[in-house]
Amino acid sequence: MDRILFNSRLIREKFFIKILEDNGLKSWKEAYEKYKIPRSTFDRYRYGHWSIPSELYSNLIITFKENDLNLFSKNIKLVDANWGRIKGGKESYKKNKTAFDKGRKLGLVKILQTKPKPGFDHTKIETDCDLAYVVGLWIGDGFSNKYGGYYLTQFVGHKKHELKYYTEIICKYLENRFRLSPKIKKNFKGNFIRVNIYSKEFFNLLTKNLGLPAGRKSHTILIPQKIILADKEILLACVAGIYDAEGCIFFDKRKEYPKPYPRIDLHMLNLPILHQVKVVLEHEGIICSFANKDNKNQRILVYGEKNVKRFLEKVPIKNPKHLNKLKRANLV
Repeated sequence: MDRILFNSRLIREKFFIKILEDNGLKSWKEAYEKYKIPRSTFDRYRYGHWSIPSELYSNLIITFKENDLNLFSKNIKLVDANWGRIKGGKESYKKNKTAFDKGRKLGLVKILQTKPKPGFDHTKIETDCDLAYVVGLWIGDGFSNKYGGYYLTQFVGHKKHELKYYTEIICKYLENRFRLSPKIKKNFKGNFIRVNIYSKEFFNLLTKNLGLPAGRKSHTILIPQKIILADKEILLACVAGIYDAEGCIFFDKRKEYPKPYPRIDLHMLNLPILHQVKVVLEHEGIICSFANKDNKNQRILVYGEKNVKRFLEKVPIKNPKHLNKLKRANLV
């Protein structure tokens, strides 16, 4: 695992003070307990005796505002997990140059005989239905940013209802398609998990190949043009990802209905993308209504058994938290 170094003592001190402030913590003891880190270990990070593991760093900055994220991203650097040993090795090399050079030549022969580690080139990735679905999921529940030389893409899900979904569907897809190794973090207070992907190429796939914005995006992001102009199935897969991230399904059980009346609700703060989704649904003959009350209650509603079934025929949702409800109602 890569590690984070601060460019100066002042920045490091400001970083840890910001952790206290943004979390409403009154003492370092509360910080040890919140992040479940032994006091001695936390103090070594705080005083700069140890560099910070990149996964821990991504957890520490969760509460930071965008201007703070930008400040620290410009004042850190990402180093190899063995940077300390590397530093010491340089000193040893100066003293034993001949022996080291001989060893390096032998090592080079072994490297040339070893197959390169598989990876991917973001410029050569074609957008298909599976990728479009993951993009939609990221639009709804994702985050991606660069911190110095450190790249993080993240998905957020419900700990109880979506852990298996992310583990067995989303992470497996990312592993098989892109040779990525997503890290699922579930040791948070609350009912959510974070799926962290540390990959420059995947970050570039989203931001450069597809043109999606990094950083905070809840009010501004739109479905990428590449997906809008792609085949209909690809666009609908992206919409399915958005619904699996931000949609909800419920049944009206009031007495005036002979049986529970189904409704699919997509509630987002981003008004432009709701308009995009509504246009896509209507083009597929799915009747939907738009609700907007004081820019706080913005949603698309698909309602009625016939209309919900048409939605499900067209929009290939995959999230079990939705599918299980629909199966119990015999709608899928």
